[in-house]
Amino acid sequence: MIPSSWLTVFGFFAFAAPGVMYDLLAAQKRAVRRESTLREVSRVVLVSTSCTALSALVVLIAGPPLTAWLPSCAGIPTAGELILADRNFLAGHTIGVSLGGFLFLAVSIGVALGAYLFNFRKVGSKLSYDSQWTLAFRRRLPAGYDSAVRVKLKNETVWFGVVRDFSVDLELADRELTLRPPLAFQKPGGEPSWIDHTRNGWGQVVIHGEEVESILVRYQRTSDEIIDR
Repeated sequence: MIPSSWLTVFGFFAFAAPGVMYDLLAAQKRAVRRESTLREVSRVVLVSTSCTALSALVVLIAGPPLTAWLPSCAGIPTAGELILADRNFLAGHTIGVSLGGFLFLAVSIGVALGAYLFNFRKVGSKLSYDSQWTLAFRRRLPAGYDSAVRVKLKNETVWFGVVRDFSVDLELADRELTLRPPLAFQKPGGEPSWIDHTRNGWGQVVIHGEEVESILVRYQRTSDEIIDR
């Protein structure tokens, strides 16, 4: 154990960084499953151990030739010197230890990135963890347009309106959709009844996500006041 607090912190970061980076990148390519914290941590530790072991081997093999080739790297200590190092040694070889540490970190990060690119080389575009409401009402909404919707509920009632706001929760039970004028509702088997919000003051309607059966979306310019009936 090297008796140096800052070196210990750097070593922990250098060990954990490859596994964390790999896991974050992989999450963009594969569906995230519900799993225990132990399983998640074990996966990160396994990847980190593999990457740091390989990077340590690379640094040990490439260290002597690199030291001989680049005079600026002559101060990089060997593995044996680091194992036996004390505070006086570290204080006298700060630059060398720092260069060796950053070289080790760069190699381990490179190994993790290479493993990610190799393992997911045949996987297409990144996965999106946004709800379809977020994609339809925000991500795909052209600039200067609003989302005009026809919302059919499970009780066969239909609401027409323009999306004012919505909750972005992935869980449907936690989502709500707020519509603004022009507003209309249609009872089962009936015709749309448009609400004159200028007379009665009703300016918005809030719909709970669990009550929604389907949503038709059309993008209209913000200045438009009428939704096709």
